[in-house]
Amino acid sequence: MDSWSNSRSPFLCNFPKFSGLGIMKKEFGSYIAGFLFAIGWWVFVDGIILSTTFEELPVYIGFEDYISGIISTLGMIIVSSIDQSLLEDDSMTFGGSGVVGKARVMLFIGMAAMGGGIAGSVVGFIDCTFQTQLNI
Repeated sequence: MDSWSNSRSPFLCNFPKFSGLGIMKKEFGSYIAGFLFAIGWWVFVDGIILSTTFEELPVYIGFEDYISGIISTLGMIIVSSIDQSLLEDDSMTFGGSGVVGKARVMLFIGMAAMGGGIAGSVVGFIDCTFQTQLNI
């Protein structure tokens, strides 16, 4: 337990290091995250098209179902547009332009938007599921 408490990792299990990727680890992870996000939007748009094509489906997709995806997309754009070199500066001085603080605030807003979008989609899914099962 001492080795875990001395490490900076928040995880209890050891993840593979992927040493074969070298410097490209973060860039590769970013591409995988973008790919998964694009697959999610593709499935969502496919579901919208399917629900408008067949009227006998028990689920109706309205604009309220789009909102969580739009908020998540805006959060992803905000997070992706921040230059990482702005976040690595440790100078939190009261003078100057305060670019580091502004970048960190925008990163927080983007992450909060992505988390809120995911939470909203889960709540929407649960609400839609219970409405169809209980015939409300």
